[in-house]
Amino acid sequence: MTNDKPESFEDFVLRAIKDAPSEPFKPNAFHNTDGDLLEVFWENVSYYAEWLNPKVTVLRAEDDKRIVGCQVWGLSKTMNVESSESSKGAK
Repeated sequence: MTNDKPESFEDFVLRAIKDAPSEPFKPNAFHNTDGDLLEVFWENVSYYAEWLNPKVTVLRAEDDKRIVGCQVWGLSKTMNVESSESSKGAK
């Protein structure tokens, strides 16, 4: 007999934690196409965002404010400008 009762949020979170990979964290970068940004994480800790300018946000650890990552905004526009400029110089 199957249980037709939906899984509670708490049960879902507990199951997700239990099923999560036990591999150690590795620094990573992710191109977020929805936000058009590059997200880079050096550490897996609680953080807050500190806006530097329209292109760069620094991610700082909540405990001691060290930099643990960053976000670079407008990545596709930046990449298009660089590629078109470099192609002009190739002529």
